[in-house]
Amino acid sequence: MKKVRLVGVLGLAPAAVGLAIPAANAATAGPQVPKNASKTVSLDHRMTPLITCAPNKHKQAASVRNNVLFSAYIDYSGKSCVSGQTAWLHGDFQTGRQERVRYYSGGGARIRQTFIGGGEYGQSTEFVSRAETYAHKVCEAVVAKNNHNNVEWGPLCETTG
Repeated sequence: MKKVRLVGVLGLAPAAVGLAIPAANAATAGPQVPKNASKTVSLDHRMTPLITCAPNKHKQAASVRNNVLFSAYIDYSGKSCVSGQTAWLHGDFQTGRQERVRYYSGGGARIRQTFIGGGEYGQSTEFVSRAETYAHKVCEAVVAKNNHNNVEWGPLCETTG
């Protein structure tokens, strides 16, 4: 069996490496027209939540470390639909930190984790996210931006239901 190797062909035209398209096919290729011309397609690929919670409940938690109050709350409905979460470091605005948010199922398995940058809110640092996800428990912690394993405040956990 003969082995063929293509070495050093970068930058060559497709025809030079045997990848030429037959002229008959190339000539008939034209713009593609959808079968249903009235159909629209969204090219918006942002993360869009698959569910929408109608938050009608609120749970909060707080702790103090080095004379800095860290507080958090979740908005939720039912036993497992978390609409969003908000957390604050009260006092001077804190730079170089992110909030780590972990979402857990009713069985205790971690189902999602996100990192959120904080914004200045008066003299506090505020972290806000809209999860719109199914979860039974949410835990927030403030971590160093350059080392997510370095937990500086928290974790605080709230459960739904």
